[in-house]
Amino acid sequence: MSHRIIVFAAAFAVVLAFCTSAVPKSLDLITNDTLKAYAESELEYGAPSIPAASTLLYRDALKLLGEGDKEGAIARLELAAGLTGDYAAPLFTLARVELLSANPDFLPNLVEGFKRMILSYPSQAVLSAKAAAIIVFSLIASLLSTLIALIIKYREFIDHKIAEARTNPLALPSARWIIVIACAALALLRLGLALYIAILVIVLWVFMTRREKGVVVSLVLLLSAASFSARYSNCLAPAIDPESVTSRLVLINRQGVSEMGIARIQSIGDGRFRSQKDFALGTMMYRFGIYEEARKHLLESVSVRPDFAPAFLNLGNVYFMQGDYDKALA
Repeated sequence: MSHRIIVFAAAFAVVLAFCTSAVPKSLDLITNDTLKAYAESELEYGAPSIPAASTLLYRDALKLLGEGDKEGAIARLELAAGLTGDYAAPLFTLARVELLSANPDFLPNLVEGFKRMILSYPSQAVLSAKAAAIIVFSLIASLLSTLIALIIKYREFIDHKIAEARTNPLALPSARWIIVIACAALALLRLGLALYIAILVIVLWVFMTRREKGVVVSLVLLLSAASFSARYSNCLAPAIDPESVTSRLVLINRQGVSEMGIARIQSIGDGRFRSQKDFALGTMMYRFGIYEEARKHLLESVSVRPDFAPAFLNLGNVYFMQGDYDKALA
């Protein structure tokens, strides 16, 4: 019985440690009137995230921290974190400030910051791209360092083979300089890293032991697999590049409706994104209350992609608002 009480008390303490006070955050903390009006309009249109206001509030908080106004900085950091669901920087800064103040609330803020950093699509794309680059560079560095180490190890054997192959000792420089000259010539020719690795493997193959051959072959196979799969890393580029078509299209899910947002979506000229473009415009028109325009765009979207479920759902919402309940249900 005593053990159950201890376990229950420990569990309650852990849950309590992760609880934070739910205090409403006011937009009055935004000192810029234009930004405040923008944030209010975005919230009015139902925007789940306002990254522009969050970023500027975070900058104001850093400035206040530099001036020594910790309370004002904390208030802005909390609001900045609340205005977006995937911006981790305010939470990390808030956790640092609270940790230095011996405030136990630093822990849930730190956990939420890591959660946002890991789960948000842009962060995942950036982390994945960095991880892929690190893996490729590590494989290249490992393979090259292994081959260079083998060259140093078998240098005398290579010199001996070169000396045996020379028919006229006066026609070529000494054997020890031939390797240096060959390396310098290859470097000047700039034939490419893959060709250099292939040449080194061919030269060293006859000298390597079975275990060394296994290591080299394994590294070559891993590097080859990474090179063949490199084209699939292009799917990460849209999230990393804020000017990409995908980044512009996802604004509909991150922000509310604005004339600027509609203009950015309409500027997309790539035909491959025709269905997504009409879906975005139709959803924006629906939020504006322009149901007839919304219906046209959403119908165009589902005509291009009959399997595009979100467009069908929003089309049903439009029909419902127009009072055509049969089509809405269909």
